[in-house]
Amino acid sequence: MSRSEASYGAVPGAGTVGERWRARAVPGDPAVSADQRAAAATLGEFLTSAILGPVSAVAAETDPGGVQFRASLVVTQMLGLAMSRCVLKIGPVAAARPEQLAAAIGPTIDRYLTGDLGVPEGD
Repeated sequence: MSRSEASYGAVPGAGTVGERWRARAVPGDPAVSADQRAAAATLGEFLTSAILGPVSAVAAETDPGGVQFRASLVVTQMLGLAMSRCVLKIGPVAAARPEQLAAAIGPTIDRYLTGDLGVPEGD
């Protein structure tokens, strides 16, 4: 077990986090309850209205052709932060003050919205 696995409570031999996630969350899998699907739909609606809409407006000013991609990157960052801070309660992130998180993550969000993403343009 690696040092990072030991630090975050990984179970040796249980597979990667991604493997465990996919094993439990395959769409259409009967093991995924209707409640879980309803919760995912509710979360999707919230992310669309509370995050995608507002950040899309900012991204549109910089890159009208890449709005959806840029806004989706912001959602991944925000969702990861929320999961790390509120659900998984990863120590330093959960304990950080909002201004610390804004200073650390803000530049990444700004780059996603208005900066050079370093990716080739799509067709």
